[in-house]
Amino acid sequence: TLRMTFSEKGQVSAQVFVRDGELFDEEVGTSVVYGSVEKQIDVCFNEPMITGIEYEMVGTVKDNVGNSTTFLIPFVGFNSRVPLIVMTEIQSESVNSQTSDESAHGYNRNEFVEFLVLTDGNLSGLEFVSAYDGVERGFKFPGLEVKRGEILLVHLRKRGNGCVSELGDDLNLSKNSYSKNGIRDLWVTTEETALGNKTDVLVVRNSANGSVIDYVFYRESKVVEWNKKFSAVLEFLKDYVDINDVEIAALADGKSSTKTLNRSDAGMLLEKVKTGFEFSSPLEMQGDNWIIAPANPGTL
Repeated sequence: TLRMTFSEKGQVSAQVFVRDGELFDEEVGTSVVYGSVEKQIDVCFNEPMITGIEYEMVGTVKDNVGNSTTFLIPFVGFNSRVPLIVMTEIQSESVNSQTSDESAHGYNRNEFVEFLVLTDGNLSGLEFVSAYDGVERGFKFPGLEVKRGEILLVHLRKRGNGCVSELGDDLNLSKNSYSKNGIRDLWVTTEETALGNKTDVLVVRNSANGSVIDYVFYRESKVVEWNKKFSAVLEFLKDYVDINDVEIAALADGKSSTKTLNRSDAGMLLEKVKTGFEFSSPLEMQGDNWIIAPANPGTL
């Protein structure tokens, strides 16, 4: 069901189509139900929506004196199986090719975040945002089925050769410097630098309802308050943590182009996953859970 609320009473006729790229594909059968709440109309689908699939609803609404207008509303098949995922390694700095082999292949070391999947589900609707980059540059996860215990690498800058998102069964397609065979690599489409090198607030949230799945604060030791431009992302976290407390952040003074922030209890989390442990979300952020270590994506 897709619920529509109008500013006055009206009548609606609508059709829903599956999107195929930029074109309309097959039509999905619908019926319009006028709810008991005034000015509220439900468009009911004759078949279940497919998680992560893009749809378009095209229709006309007419008021009681004959005025009418058309509308087109894009939406995505609802995801009732949102998985819990946690960040386990953060590389916020990028450098040009480092070795002769990387130079020969045109590979670059770009920013990435490593994730551990704690519960089965579908990634559709999950969004990763950086306070430093801004909400508008958030990465929307594709509608992929994932299993508990999987490791994901999200590469936040598409620069160099071999930057291929692995959306199917072959997990050896991505070939850039930080790619890892057997681990699912996902790439953004931008070539711009990403993340604050040593200070940032990172959030994974369910864009359908705004709930937070995971978050990480990190900062240089000299930082005593968050940058004002962080406020939009910090607002996502106000119901979960004291957003003004910079002391909860992991210290990132020792981060570099070769050293990353690593979640020190990632291996323990994986062992809990294997035992069927039931996690709650989001996990509590503790700065001392994070250490500086050589970059080693895809290995926890």
